[in-house]
Amino acid sequence: SKDAVYAAIENPVTFTWYLRGDVNGWAESELYGLVLNGDSTTEYVIENVQLSAGSKFKISDGSTWLGYSNVKGGDNECKALLNAPDSDGNIVIKEAGSYTIYFESGTSNYGLWIAKN
Repeated sequence: SKDAVYAAIENPVTFTWYLRGDVNGWAESELYGLVLNGDSTTEYVIENVQLSAGSKFKISDGSTWLGYSNVKGGDNECKALLNAPDSDGNIVIKEAGSYTIYFESGTSNYGLWIAKN
């Protein structure tokens, strides 16, 4: 609707956390910015990320880098989508596809959840 467009212009999305990896040259790119999930103030999400087999990434705010060791929630289910981490602790995707990545920032023990769409 027109109101939604005006609201988006008046309140642009700002990003704190980004998916950074070989898919975007490890840069902070708005195309790979995580947004708050619904009404949550601590859970972020990025949906429908197209990743090829072997893609490597982390979630970062520029100073904190979260990788394979931060993958939580149904560890076996999430980790079944991944290869073993590389020597830098990056998350490495097993199969090409579209993925949704959730990130919980509300505790000092950050958590990442990964689902294949």
